[in-house]
Amino acid sequence: MIAAVSDIHGNLPALEAVVADIEHLHVDQVVNLGDCLSGPLWPAETADWLIKLNWPTLAGNHERQMLSPDAASLDNGDGFAASSISAAHRDWLAGLPPVMTLGDDLFLCHGTPGGDDGYWLHRGGPGAMRKATLDEIAPYATSHGLALCGHTHVSRCVTLDDGRMIANPGSVGLPAFDDHEPVPARMEPEPVIPQACYLIAELNAEGWRVTCGRSPTTLSVPCAVPKPTAGSVGPIRSGPESADGSLYVYILYLLCLLTKYIVEHISSGMPPYGSFRPGKSTISIG
Repeated sequence: MIAAVSDIHGNLPALEAVVADIEHLHVDQVVNLGDCLSGPLWPAETADWLIKLNWPTLAGNHERQMLSPDAASLDNGDGFAASSISAAHRDWLAGLPPVMTLGDDLFLCHGTPGGDDGYWLHRGGPGAMRKATLDEIAPYATSHGLALCGHTHVSRCVTLDDGRMIANPGSVGLPAFDDHEPVPARMEPEPVIPQACYLIAELNAEGWRVTCGRSPTTLSVPCAVPKPTAGSVGPIRSGPESADGSLYVYILYLLCLLTKYIVEHISSGMPPYGSFRPGKSTISIG
């Protein structure tokens, strides 16, 4: 049994929540599909955690972008992360492969087998994605029984006509969500805080069995979640241009997390995660 995570984006509290969940499941292996550090949160501290965990890890499009010569000067999440990490962290990023095969029947990539910035199980872009059809998915499929991908931040598992499966665990650090149908958005009666996403896959005599998991992060600071407008429509929303502003909801969630950690660590006389500093605040999905 394996667990798969993706798109952590420097969200160390979310990563901690997922690790705690996975530890109870007694999996044999955890794999990381990339986009580990980019974002205005804890890139260096997250890198330290991941290096220590020593999971098989891929380079996503943000690893590639963070390693560009001018990355540290960029006014976005890549720039903040690139200017926050050490030379040892950069060496670790530079050694990550774009794709990986584990055993004879498991293939790993960040976007698609052919590139780190393509959408495999969805089409469109942040805030305006839709589920890809089987005809759109199948041409990218490898010969493996199970292929795992990330990049879209949306969990999905698809089985092709011949039984091969492609699955996306969603995002640990910046999860998007899927309404399942293109109808006006509805939220639960109580405020909903996005949960860190991961995936469990198990190979048995009948083939692969995939389950998507979610890790709640307990907050002691109350958060107000804006309600969707009556006209908000769309199957998947994961960007600031979406009608219900789901990314803004998650940014609010991150601010609550940050407030919680600042309050807790100031009261104990210690700085939160040692070296957090506010800076460039653009998060790019995918």
